[in-house]
Amino acid sequence: MQVKNSSVFQTCDKIEGFKLKVGLWVNAIDQGNLQMFPTLSEVLISLKCQAPGGIMRKHLQKLSEQLKSYFDYDLRERHKWIRNPFIIGPNDPNKLNIDQVASLMELKCDGSLKTLFREHTLQELWLAIKGEYTVLADKAVAFLLPFCTTWMCESGFQNEGSKQAFNGES
Repeated sequence: MQVKNSSVFQTCDKIEGFKLKVGLWVNAIDQGNLQMFPTLSEVLISLKCQAPGGIMRKHLQKLSEQLKSYFDYDLRERHKWIRNPFIIGPNDPNKLNIDQVASLMELKCDGSLKTLFREHTLQELWLAIKGEYTVLADKAVAFLLPFCTTWMCESGFQNEGSKQAFNGES
């Protein structure tokens, strides 16, 4: 799910899209349509069996509930000022004090930062403006950093495992 230079926002967007597909699948299962599971459909046809619709429905609903607990939509909404500080109004940011909101309004009007925003990742943007917008940048980086760090750890372990397997180590 995580790739280099992705953010928690991008992953949450993908999860949200997947949750919508799961809902679509549940509705299709209710109508006896297994088009989204072609291998299962072929097996059931070859065995002349009926799909275990109830079990499939429960499983997909449980999956959707678990995804909600890990990736809730509210997380993106509460931190949308980090994702795009240029579309935020003065009443939008949650958990920011009045000075931070004022600083965000100033940042929003900086044309050179809009260019920087289009050309760099969120992490790069917030690190680049740390000198001028220290408090906002610190809050943004504190939100974004754990996600990047997790990806770096996982990719590092994967690379190390690949090296060990290549060298015949266990």
